[in-house]
This record gives sequence, C-alpha cells and structure tokens, in this order.
Amino acid sequence: MNNCRKRFAKIIFSLLILTFSHWSCDKKKESQILYKPITNRNHDATCQWISDKNNALKADFITIALQHYTFYINQKNYTEAARVLDLTCDNLDYNYNYNKTFLETLAYFSKNYRPYLPAKSTSFVDSFFGNYYSDIGNYKKAIPFFEKIVALQPDDYDSCTSTARAYYDLSYCYYSMGKQNLALETNLKSLEFYNKTGDLEGIGNVYLSFSSIYNVTNHPRKAYENVDKAINCYKKCNSTYNYYVSLYNKIYIFEKNKNKLTFPLIESIYKQYHNDSFKNEALTVSFDTYYIEKLVQENRMHEAQTILEQIKPLVDKINSTTCTQEYNVARALYEIKKNKNNADVQIIKNTIPILKENSDFEKIIDFEKVLKSNALLKKDYKAALFHEEELQRAKDSSGSNEMKSRVIEIASKYQSEKQKEHIKLQEKTILNKNTTIALLISIISVFFIIAFLFTNNLKQRKLNNEKRHTQLYTKKLLEKTEEERRRIASDLHDSLSHELLNLKVPTENDTNQINSKIDHLIDDIRTISRNLHPVMFDKIGLTTSVEQLVERAQINNNFMVTAEIDYHNCLCSINELQVYRIIQEALSNIIKYSNAMAAKISIIEKNKKLFIEIKDNGKGFNVKETLRNKNSFGLHNIIERSKAMGGKAKITSNSNGTIITIEI
Repeated sequence: MNNCRKRFAKIIFSLLILTFSHWSCDKKKESQILYKPITNRNHDATCQWISDKNNALKADFITIALQHYTFYINQKNYTEAARVLDLTCDNLDYNYNYNKTFLETLAYFSKNYRPYLPAKSTSFVDSFFGNYYSDIGNYKKAIPFFEKIVALQPDDYDSCTSTARAYYDLSYCYYSMGKQNLALETNLKSLEFYNKTGDLEGIGNVYLSFSSIYNVTNHPRKAYENVDKAINCYKKCNSTYNYYVSLYNKIYIFEKNKNKLTFPLIESIYKQYHNDSFKNEALTVSFDTYYIEKLVQENRMHEAQTILEQIKPLVDKINSTTCTQEYNVARALYEIKKNKNNADVQIIKNTIPILKENSDFEKIIDFEKVLKSNALLKKDYKAALFHEEELQRAKDSSGSNEMKSRVIEIASKYQSEKQKEHIKLQEKTILNKNTTIALLISIISVFFIIAFLFTNNLKQRKLNNEKRHTQLYTKKLLEKTEEERRRIASDLHDSLSHELLNLKVPTENDTNQINSKIDHLIDDIRTISRNLHPVMFDKIGLTTSVEQLVERAQINNNFMVTAEIDYHNCLCSINELQVYRIIQEALSNIIKYSNAMAAKISIIEKNKKLFIEIKDNGKGFNVKETLRNKNSFGLHNIIERSKAMGGKAKITSNSNGTIITIEI
C-alpha cells in the first residue's frame, strides 16, 4: 500500500510541475524586463579607479581623470576618451562637484570630438551640463540638454537608463519651476523606462520625485506613500546615499504638513546618519542644517552655533548653490532667534532675485518664511505683510489649486492608459491562458479521478481488513467459548462428579469425612463460579472487584501488582464488567508472557472521561506483528471490549515494558 501511495504522489507531482511550468512561462513573458545591465565591462585599471565613488572625493581625482582622457585623445581613440569622461561625469555629478576646469574640458570635447561618436554614447555630456545648470537654479537653460537625450530612441540598457534619467531630471526642473503637471508627466515617463531595466535605484528616484510633487500640490497621503516606496527600493538595492536622500525628503514632507513628529524625525535621522560609517558632504550639510533649525526652535543656541561653525568650511568646499542656500537659511534662522531685531538677513534678500529669475519657488518659500519671521520680530508689520504676500505668491506658483487638480487628472489619465495596456496584454495572451486552463482542468479531472479511485481502494482495503479481523475475532470468541465450556464440563465431571460419587460410598468416619468433602466441593464450586462471573460484582462494584483481582494475582503468582483507582461510578454495571474483564485479560497476559517483575493498574475518572492504564516492566513485544498473529485473541479482546464501550485502546510496547491505555 505504501508503494501505491508513492506512485500516486509521483504522478500528481509530475502533473503539477507540468502545469505550473507552463503557467510560469506565460507569466514570465508578461513581466519580462526588456533590457539587462552589462555585468562585465572591460575597463582598464585607471578607468576602474575613476569609476570608484570613494576615489571621487580625493583631491587628485579630476587631475588623474583628465590625464587619462588626454592620453586617449592623443591616440585619437575617441571612444575610450568618451568612456573616461562618462565615468568622471557620473562620479562628479554624484557629489555635486561641477569643477570649472572639467566643465571647460567637457565643452571642448563636445564641440571637437563628439561628432565622431554615436549620439547615444555621448548623452552623458548633455546630462552633466543639464545637471550643472539645474544645480545653480537655471532650469530654463538645463531643460534643453535633457530634451536632447529623451529625443533619442533607446535600444539597450545604457541608452534606456539615460532616457529614464533624463525624464527624471526634466521632472525635477519642472517641479522646481512650479509646473507640477509637466513634472508629473515626465516623471511617469521616467518610471516607464526604469521599469524596462528593472533599475531599483532609478525607480526609487522616481517615487521620491512623486512624493515631492504630491507634497507641493497638497496631497500629503500620496506624498507619504511614495517616499516610503522610495525608501523600500533603496533598501533593496543597498543604495545608502539615496536612502538618506529619501529620509531628507521625508523630513521636508513632515515639515511642510506641520506634522507634530517633525522634530523627533529630524533627531532620529540626524543620529542615524552621524552614527553611520557612510558619509557624503552634501548630505552632511543638509541634515546638519535641518538639525540646526530644530536646535534653534528648542532654544539650544550654543549647539546650533557650534554646528554652523563646523559646516561652514564644508559648504565653502562643496561650492554648491543648493548647499549654500540651505546653509544661508539655517544661519538666518539662527540670527533671527539670537539677535531678534538685529538679525542679518541681507544675504537672503540678495538671493531671492536669483531664485525668482530661475523660478525656484520652493527656495523662495523657505527664504520668504525667514524674512517674514524677522519682520514680525522687529514689529515691522508692513515688511511682514509684503513677505507674506510674496510667500503666498510663491506657494500659488508652486502648487495652486488648479495645478493640484491638473496633477490628479494626469495621474488618473496615466492609470487609465496603463489599464488599457494591461487589457491589451490580457487579450494578447488569452489563447495561451485558455490552453493553460484547459490543461489545468484536464489535470485536475485526472487528479480527482485518480484520487477517487485511490481513496475508494483504501476504503475497500480498510473494510476488508476490518471484516477479516471481525471474522477472526468472532471465530476466536466461539473457540474460547467452547474451550470454556469444555473446561467447566471437565471441572464438573472430574471434580464435582467424582466427589459426589464418593459421598455415596459409606465410610467409617462418616461425619468428619463428609464435612471435609463438602467443604472441598464448595471451594470447587466457588472457583468455577468466580471464573464464570466475579463474586458479588454487581453488589461490591468495580473498585473492590479490581482490588480483589489484584490481591489474588499477587498471592497466587508471587507477583507485585499495585492499583491506583479514582473512580466515581460513571459507568453502567455492564460497562464496569467490561473494564474488569479487560484488566483481568491484561493481567493474565502479563503473568503468562511478559516476564515482568511488577505491574500497575490505574483507573482515573476526570472531566467526564475514564482513563484506564495497565503497564508492566516486562520484556515487551512487537505490537503490530503480534496483532497480525492469529493467536493474539487476548489483545483483540481488549481492543474490541474497549470499542463496545465507545472507547479506544492504545497498546505500546518496547524493551522497557508494555503500556495499555484506554480512554472512555
């Protein structure tokens, strides 16, 4: 029967593997990533050094990169020269390092050598210049560079990634200029191209951009959702830098929506960043300036001043417009809090016209808040009103109600288009799915037929086994009954009959001899009677009867038997007699076959259940094998009597002894 089960399991397993492999193939076709990254790039040793982001912070990084570039230019190997510039741009852009000498070299390369190379292989030039102008806030000048890249048709991983990144950069430009509808549209396109490459870092960047767009258009719930999506993407791809950038953006979202957890979040992220071995100069400035704002609000001015002094050399070293503006806002907040009416905010006033020229409304909002606070502290309400009007004007430009509706409209339209594409894809694969469904239905039908036949076969075997056991038990019961009758007949004939005949013969010692013979006859009759039915069982009950049985077993067999009985007459007299017979049968088996030194009988009534246990310390036996034996009537007698009472008998045995447990 075990072999049959194994064969059945193998058949089902094979059918399931066939079905799911067919199904998974269809699913793979639906969700297949279009472009795979190139894992083995053949860079020379210097290019490998240039590509290492840790080396990008070294003082001689640009010098070494430009020397290597010049080496290939002198050989007129423009392809390798472009590769050197590409790797250098990637690391400099990563660290917001737009070195003047490198910018001049890149412009010279673009004018003189770029025409010799395919447009897609040199799109890094447009990307770097676009990001440079974006960093200084000149978004109008940055946009054409990114538009050049998205005009190219991607056909491999690198070109697809460049297109996705260019759409993302365009989105940032539009976002900073307050054109949130265009920011959302370009960001959605960026997500489409990143999905084709499976680039988790790029996808995380897009979600981060979504969170910023939804934040300025007053959709805080969507902003929170998308920043958390970005964090999850960065965690999966171990992008530590972007992970901290997303945490920085989360602080900004909390701050804009006046979330009461803003300062605890700043405290937590600030400590996490400074306890981490990872460091980035621009991020250090960003987190420190936010922390300074927290310290100023909490009137911890000495700590705020210390951090301002610490990061000033770092801000000068980075020489990034973004970092400088962040520092200036933090310094202005400190000045306002410390000096009140004498705060120096001229640097902020001087910066606002540049921000307006570049439509950088988000920075304008931050700066106007500082100027408004300063004016209120000085009780210059005319100036405060002016800055409030400028603040509202910047907010309206950044995320007006009309823009908010437009963003939702674009998002809904995008979801609708994606749904249509999904429906087309479903229609395209319906034939394969129908085939899969038909195959699956066939397999399930075969499975149920085989399962039915297998189950039916098992049931039939079980019924046959039970029938055979019942027949064997009945046969043994009849044989035992006849054997008992022969024994009783023999006892009556050989003992009682013989003694009664002797009473008829006259003897000299009539009275004494007759009395002795009569006593002997009475003892024989009692023994026969006790074997047929326990004496006074119906009157004295189960407990006393078992105790007497135990006492006789010890006296007659020189055998130690103990009894633990906690029984409160929960059974009818018929079932009590069955329990007695079970114990009698078990004791008989122990004495005859176990070679045990001792045995214990327990009868415990608890929670409307009766637990019976008979155990010994004998040699034990193989239960399954013995039950299959034709001469195991005693064990079957115990099992069948238990069933008759609605109970279940369990027999376990090993070299340490045998235990029979019955639960009724």
